[in-house]
Amino acid sequence: MRFIIFIFISAKLFSQDTIVFRNKEVKAVKVFEVGVKEVKYHSFDNLEGPMYITEKSEIQYLKYPNGKIDTFKLLAPKVQAPVVNNGPAYPVERIEIRGKKLIYEERSLNDTKMIGLILEYPFPNTKSIMMKELSKVSAYKANRRFGLGMLGAGITCQLIGMGSRRGGGLFLFGAAAGITGTIVANVNKNKKNSKKAEIARLYNEWK
Repeated sequence: MRFIIFIFISAKLFSQDTIVFRNKEVKAVKVFEVGVKEVKYHSFDNLEGPMYITEKSEIQYLKYPNGKIDTFKLLAPKVQAPVVNNGPAYPVERIEIRGKKLIYEERSLNDTKMIGLILEYPFPNTKSIMMKELSKVSAYKANRRFGLGMLGAGITCQLIGMGSRRGGGLFLFGAAAGITGTIVANVNKNKKNSKKAEIARLYNEWK
């Protein structure tokens, strides 16, 4: 009986979650939900007690019973925008540049969302510049699709050439088209990503 109780207590002990806060405080908890911006949990010594809600920005990481760790990055603080057209100032979320990825409100920023942000931008001069740069992004995307089309056509030609007795010329043509298409697609992908990062930096200047 004592052995069974010991197993039960041990299982309960090792099923606890641990929160390590940025202020170095450590709490034994049972996590209820990890949301987009906050974590909901019960104190482990009072699982039937109140539910606590803490912003992710206050938490360094969560450790689960299986050893998995969730680390939360400290978000860039919102900046206070100036008064625009005699209207009230309001907070602005910056676009975070993580390598080749753009992050907005902790989500990947796609082209549609970026267009929406630019359309809502209150400063006409910078907005006009960003819209012009965005047209270049569209051109790079179109060129990349063309390159991928060349790659696909090249592979098709190679397959047909391989299946034909006199398909050597077609095979070589397909190989050349495939290589060219790959180069065109990659070059334009890199140009597109660089241009989007440039637009993000303009957006973050907020002027």
